[in-house]
Amino acid sequence: MVTVLTVVDTPTISPAHYMDRLRKYTYPLPDVLDHALHLTRRLSRRTPVDEMEMHRALLGCFFIASKVLEDDTFTLQYMARVGGVSCPDLVEIERFIIDILEWDVSVPY
Repeated sequence: MVTVLTVVDTPTISPAHYMDRLRKYTYPLPDVLDHALHLTRRLSRRTPVDEMEMHRALLGCFFIASKVLEDDTFTLQYMARVGGVSCPDLVEIERFIIDILEWDVSVPY
């Protein structure tokens, strides 16, 4: 199935290195990383996410987690640049994930 997570070109870095990149350029709170990974797991339980789509799923979940947990978050433009996507793509990724999760972006701690 084609979704906003679907990519045309194969990513040149692994999902783990992609997460390292997000962490390097955004220096998030540790809870943001945990929250993002929890959201990614929940997302993958509700819709298939393959290795090619994982980068966009991680970016969207990371961006959502950052918005939920941090008082001061990076702009859409900055996050899109760090994630290697366009601003409209990041908006669509975020909207897709929130819809799939039925707006439940909370994580029990």
